[in-house]
Formats: sequence, structure tokens, C-alpha cells
Amino acid sequence: MLTISSVLYEKIVAHARADHPDEACGGIAGPTGSDRPERFIPMLNAERSPTFYRFDSMEQLRVWREMDDRDEEPVVIYHSHTATQAYPSRTDISYASEPGAHYVLVSTREPDRAEFRSFRIVDGEVSEEEVRTAGEGARGSTARRRNDPAGPPVESCDKPNLSTPANCHVPGRGPDTGAPFMAIEVRIPTILRTYTGGAKSVEGSGDTLAELLGDLDSRHHGLRDRLVDEAGLRRFVNVYLNDEDVRFLGGLQTPVVEGDTVTVLPAVAGGSR
Repeated sequence: MLTISSVLYEKIVAHARADHPDEACGGIAGPTGSDRPERFIPMLNAERSPTFYRFDSMEQLRVWREMDDRDEEPVVIYHSHTATQAYPSRTDISYASEPGAHYVLVSTREPDRAEFRSFRIVDGEVSEEEVRTAGEGARGSTARRRNDPAGPPVESCDKPNLSTPANCHVPGRGPDTGAPFMAIEVRIPTILRTYTGGAKSVEGSGDTLAELLGDLDSRHHGLRDRLVDEAGLRRFVNVYLNDEDVRFLGGLQTPVVEGDTVTVLPAVAGGSR
């Protein structure tokens, strides 16, 4: 069951109406492991299409890093269907990459009524769930948790995440002098951690991204095939070198060096067809 505040419910519907006739998209973050949607995050539909949506890759990196900094995860991922019912299409199902998220669909095909439904999508299987709305007293997008920082997040080396500086010394991973550790760190999304034994990050080596992925595949067999096909990087996988999308750097031939950080994020995408 999805329990969501009436304020957040209305914000999703309003976003869907505002972007009509294009599909709207976004998410709601909440404390990791809580299953509690709190912080509303409308996203840009990079496709600007009435039948397809995709989070902008650099905006997604920024948002996912921010969630890491705040010990959050995407509790809800939402988008709209503008001319069809609020039910996951084959496209939606094929690109569902957050097995722990509630996938909310809003249909704006009728001007005076919005159809709002929520689903779990795991390994291609769709199950609809009840949606329960709470009053405005429920935690909303402006709620501050007890452990939230009063100001901007402070970068820390103690717990590696998407925002940990590439040259940050992590205890146990390099000399105690604090010098940069001599490896390339690759940060792995939830859906691919079955290949890494549950590890959120792994280390490898190589002079290019292609060599790095080959090195990783030698220890985490099958990982490379989830990222690469005959044409290069798979279309709906985002790979970043430090702060840059590698598609704008050289793709698989992008040079990498010791101390770099590579982040892998499945694109959040879908559509009514």
C-alpha cells in the first residue's frame, strides 16, 4: 500500500496537468528504509513527448546525489499518461529500475478527472496496490528530520556515496596518510548489486571505460552485459565519470585514471506506448 499526504498527491496531479499534453515525471524521496514519501521532486521530461518520458541524465545525477547526502531513497517515481489509462505500459515495465519504489501513474486523458494509481514493478511483474491519502498533518515535502543538517550537506569520507569526493581517503581503502586510493571506484545502483554481492561500490582498473568494465566483469561476471551492447553503452543506462556524462566525453573510449569515480545509474524512463 502507498500512504501519501494529500499535499503530495495534489502536487503530482498538478504537475501532470501542467505538463499536459506532454508526459510529466518526477519522484518523491523519503528516509532510506522508511517507505515514507516526504520530499517532492518534479523532474524535467528530457524527451518532451506526449507518449514517452526520461529523466534528464545530469538532473538525475544531481538528485540521486542529494538523496544520498540526506540518507534518502526514491520512495515514489511518478509519471503521467496523457491519452491512455493509468496502467504501466510494456515500456514502463521494461524500464522500471527501482524495485523498492512505488510507481505512480496519473492519467490526464479526461480534463475534469485525474486517474491516480500506484504499482509495484519487480522483475517485470506488475502488482497494483491501494493508495491511501493522509491529511496535511502528515510529513510533507518541507518536513525536516531530526538528523537533517542545518545547512548544506558536508562531504564526508566515512561513508562513500554518490557525493564522496573522488580523491577522498576512505578508512581501510588506502594508506592512512589520507592520500588518494590507487584504484577507480565504480558505484553500483540497487538493481545491479546482485552482480556485486550486494556491494554499493567496487574497484577496478583500466585506461579507458571499456577496459575498466572488462576488468570489473572478470570479477563480477555479467555486469558488463547489463551496461554495454554491440553498439556501445546501452541507451537507458547513464554512466558518469566524476561529474560528467561519459556520452559527452567519448563513451566507452573515455580515458580513466586512478582516483576517478564512475557512477552507474539506470535511466528513469517509460511511456504510454
